Amino acid sequence: MKLRVFIVLIVIIVAGCIINQYTDINNIFFLPAKMSVTPIELNRRERELVSLYSDMSPYMLKYAINDDVKSIHYEFTDYSDAENPRTETLFGLINDSKEMLKGTIAISDNHEQARITVKNDSIASALKEFNGISSDVTTFTWYLNEPYKIELNEPVPIMAVIKTKSSMMPDKTIEDFVKNPEFIKQYENVYLLTVTFYDKFIDLRNVQESLSNSK
Repeated sequence: MKLRVFIVLIVIIVAGCIINQYTDINNIFFLPAKMSVTPIELNRRERELVSLYSDMSPYMLKYAINDDVKSIHYEFTDYSDAENPRTETLFGLINDSKEMLKGTIAISDNHEQARITVKNDSIASALKEFNGISSDVTTFTWYLNEPYKIELNEPVPIMAVIKTKSSMMPDKTIEDFVKNPEFIKQYENVYLLTVTFYDKFIDLRNVQESLSNSK
């Protein structure tokens, strides 16, 4: 009897591992996985290949969501005028397919520009330049470097850039750019890349043309 119980437990545990690997269900009782954006670690060779062909440093993340998410927007905010920041929707996606429930986000950047590419059931890509002061400045870059819980309708910061004449890196985390943004006003140029997961369908006709027309 004990042996049977032991075998049943082993089967349940193994099945749970397989389910978790292929469906993002996080336990054996079939509870939905938590929605999150998580960094993907690249090895040295992968980083070198990207840098070789694009002269840009690569960074990757993945996201997992559920059916509560109806739309996904990727936005770029330029705080060069901190009192009047300019936010641009790079592209928006409608969650109308099970393939949209998981996706990969790739960012490649240097001190002057960044390209963001998203892959789920299709591929989209956009290039943004860090326009602003260009002489005698230091560039500091933050990436989302740990799992981030997704809150519906709240932006998730995935990349931030400060270009400043100061040589000291601000003692901040990337979360500060959305949760405590007041410090931004003391820097010459600040740029923020976010992704927001909405619980409603958003009319994409009013959103700028995406990646196919990007630079």
